[in-house]
Amino acid sequence: MDAAGNICVTGSFERTVDFSGTSLTSNGNVEDIFVACYDATGVLRWAQRFGGAGADWGTSIALDPGGDVYVGGGIGGDTMIGSTLIQHLGNYDGFLTRLDGASGSVRWATGVHSTGSDIVWSVATGGGIVSAAGQAGNNVDFGGGPETTRDIQDGFVARYQAVDGGYLSAVVFLGDGVLDRALATVVDDVGNVYTGARYGSSVTVLGHTIPAANYNGLVLSLDEDGAYAWAVALETPYFDEVMALALGGDTLYATGETMFSASASRGFVTARDAKTGANRWPDFQYLNSGATATPLALCTTGDRYFLAGRFEGQISWGSDLATSAGGIDIFLANGMSLDGTPVSPQTWGNNREEVAYGLACNASGRLAMVGRAQTALTFGSQAIPFGGSDDGFIVVFSP
Repeated sequence: MDAAGNICVTGSFERTVDFSGTSLTSNGNVEDIFVACYDATGVLRWAQRFGGAGADWGTSIALDPGGDVYVGGGIGGDTMIGSTLIQHLGNYDGFLTRLDGASGSVRWATGVHSTGSDIVWSVATGGGIVSAAGQAGNNVDFGGGPETTRDIQDGFVARYQAVDGGYLSAVVFLGDGVLDRALATVVDDVGNVYTGARYGSSVTVLGHTIPAANYNGLVLSLDEDGAYAWAVALETPYFDEVMALALGGDTLYATGETMFSASASRGFVTARDAKTGANRWPDFQYLNSGATATPLALCTTGDRYFLAGRFEGQISWGSDLATSAGGIDIFLANGMSLDGTPVSPQTWGNNREEVAYGLACNASGRLAMVGRAQTALTFGSQAIPFGGSDDGFIVVFSP
């Protein structure tokens, strides 16, 4: 969401999908990428489809101050994005593209390639650059030649010129785990890049080694030149992963999941000094659950931070409790930026699976939440009908 309240979304679809009267059709019965943009009143501005013979996904989206749109994801076959062929060289390959905000036409596109599985999970823009974070296989090439990796799957963050997609630099998180990845990245106005990841045993980043007892969350800061600034492990006694980041002034917020058994997890939020990585709050804030609670999205505006995702069973946030309707439900929680104090959560769901995947806040206090549902949902007085096995939704909350 931009300052004017325009909202853009991306994801995947099969067969035919309708965006307010504009239909897109996939290339056969496999998933293709969609990108759609709406104005501040919810009127569709445009919708685009990209995809080849394999399964393709849009996983992340960002808008710059001028309204242009940056999209990242993965492809399962050769895919044309505008006039650029993104080649499929491994199991999956990552992509990054910039679209004109007014028309949806492609300005540029580039790929992330190895013989393994490469996916761009998160994109962000600021200070004239674009950052892309994700997972990469052996000898991955971000545009500057093959990079050294340690295992079959390492996390990464790569930097590109916003104007033309020109490659700047990349950092591969050389972890000892086989399931390392980076799911979140944000960029400030001068081009400092922050990335959230998961790593096992230990990880080496630009010559700095961070140990771990098991799989831990990691937050890495790079300066405007792409050099190492700081890194911190977000460590509990369990399996931890950073799912989303948000910047509010000189504070960096991180949220994610800590798993304390094979079938149970809880969410966490922490606030850090963006310049040093030092704690802003006395401790983590936890979204507790006897089953699962997974924050997948985060944003901040004014004196509040917001997180959203999915949960099962019952969750507690501060002194408040909420119970699912029988399946996997959506939660939206918030807290005070100063000290993390939780404020009452909201939940939505029926008896199937509903998930919130994204949040966006702007300076006027508007909040947009996107996700998918397997049954009809009602937000306030607005009912969202259900048309297929999985439907997407966008809901906007006023200040």
